[in-house]
Amino acid sequence: MTTIELPTHCDRKATAALLPELLDAVDAGPVRIDGAKVERMGMAMLQVLLAARRSAPALKLADPSGAMREALSLAGQQSLLDEGEGA
Repeated sequence: MTTIELPTHCDRKATAALLPELLDAVDAGPVRIDGAKVERMGMAMLQVLLAARRSAPALKLADPSGAMREALSLAGQQSLLDEGEGA
């Protein structure tokens, strides 16, 4: 399983940098997204993670920070954390 660690500030620039790595990882198999260090989650990153999760069921959102939890909750997607915690 590939683990991708999200940066502290998940803005558009971070999203653009992450996207190729995420696409390659999803193509290779199960992926664990580590959100422990996230302090700020922008809409672009949130949209990419949600789209990736929907298209790749083996993608798990793990170790979410408070900021990541809040962003997912505001988007009505907190259920994605229940599936990925502890992965």
